[in-house]
Amino acid sequence: MNNLLEVNSLSICFGSKKVVDNLSFSLKKGEVLGIVGESGSGKSVSALSLLGLVRGATYLQGSSIKYKNQELIGLSEDKLRKIRGGDISFIFQEPMSSLNPLHKVGTQIVESLTLHRNMTEIQAKKEAIRLLTLTGIKQAKQKFNAFPFQLSGGQRQRVMIAMAVANHPNILIADEPTTALDVTIQSQIIDLIIKLKNKLDMSVIFISHDLNLVRKIADKICVMKNGKIMEVGTPDQLFNAPKSDYTKELIKASLLSRQQTNKLEISSKILVGEKIYVDYPQKRNIWGRVTANNVVLNHVNIGLNKGECLGIIGESGSGKTTLGMCLASLISFKGKVFLDGCLINHMKNKDFRKKVQIVFQDPFTSLNPRMSILQIVREGLDIHYPEYARDQKHNIILKTLEDVGLDASVTNKYPHEFSGGQRQRIAIARSLAVNPDVLILDEPTSALDVTTQAQILELLKNIQNKRSLSYIFISHDMKVIRAIADRVAVLAHGEIVECDNTDNIFTKPKDLYTQKLVAASF
Repeated sequence: MNNLLEVNSLSICFGSKKVVDNLSFSLKKGEVLGIVGESGSGKSVSALSLLGLVRGATYLQGSSIKYKNQELIGLSEDKLRKIRGGDISFIFQEPMSSLNPLHKVGTQIVESLTLHRNMTEIQAKKEAIRLLTLTGIKQAKQKFNAFPFQLSGGQRQRVMIAMAVANHPNILIADEPTTALDVTIQSQIIDLIIKLKNKLDMSVIFISHDLNLVRKIADKICVMKNGKIMEVGTPDQLFNAPKSDYTKELIKASLLSRQQTNKLEISSKILVGEKIYVDYPQKRNIWGRVTANNVVLNHVNIGLNKGECLGIIGESGSGKTTLGMCLASLISFKGKVFLDGCLINHMKNKDFRKKVQIVFQDPFTSLNPRMSILQIVREGLDIHYPEYARDQKHNIILKTLEDVGLDASVTNKYPHEFSGGQRQRIAIARSLAVNPDVLILDEPTSALDVTTQAQILELLKNIQNKRSLSYIFISHDMKVIRAIADRVAVLAHGEIVECDNTDNIFTKPKDLYTQKLVAASF
């Protein structure tokens, strides 16, 4: 059988730095190729380069990318544009930065369908709603008219998947397609991709740091490190008899386990939310008056103890991120939030921001692309500690970057020069630099590979003990929550259905919804 895609001796440089080194692989029709490796290993750059989507990259002599025997390197932009989205489609890692914030998500799907499949507006809208439903979005007709910022991270990712499969491509490149999705939806998305692959005889390149996910879907797996392929084999070959020491390390790190640490004594409440209520207009009449609301949080009560890590879990769209934004006082809500017993409405905004910091789910859109890493991490210090000397601030920045696994060489670089996982570490460093009392982490490890996840979790534990920090840790990843949280609140449809210590949640869940989440995770 002829190969649909052939990559030979692909080497890519940014300036003098080689990020992809002599990469070669092939893809047959109907085959699923998995690419795994740690953040910064070159997975995403390799995939983006297939369609000429890497800015500032130089292909070294001898590099070749052939689709149906047609060389893509050097192909004109017009010809490449016809292949993108039609013959070869891409699911990007960060949906918020990939979707146009000024257009409704339905409009963006319709645009692709009318462009590549010559559908009428009515046909395209019907097909778009069907695709949104297929990818697990509830109330697809209503969500069709939503803007990206009105959707949760998981819902935005599903919109991207709907757009990618809309035109029945020959090759689907999925770069971390389940990163922002909860465990129950992850399996649905995997099943959906497999179903579409079989129905359309489509080939898939599936990129992920989650080895267990790749094992479920891939026919063949490439293991990458530092821009090179370390090992290639079937899932059974790699997982049962790995040859590379690096592959063995990845497999060993793929299962996070809860480690007992010497926790600080947990005392009184530091952050309390009372009857938090958030809703958004869902329908308006011809006079613009709201006739129906979408309730996101329904009078939620929650409390964080000093020295505690409180995990918040739930499916995409359950209200997890919205709750974190309310507790960080970043959106309007009804109800009350207290910090150290003081109503935050009575506090100076600067005092509150210094004590409560947040790490957002999507690090790329939360980091200013025009600022260097030094400027990004120093910004909070300039605002909250103007009395510090320049050298003192610089030392804090270097120490904080070191704590999150980055060295001084990154300070003069910009966000676009880093992988998703590295950008997340920068976002964590920015929040830690001002030495807060409370850190709200919204999916802080979602973009990280399994080995880096374990490192970041261990880092967060050590920093928590050292600085007497309190965490609110929001995640859909049950393994991560079990590894770090002391207590867990389970959120469903805007309400907390269960809240208990971590061991009880995972071994003796009382609520049926919690039981479903736990069962889907292990």
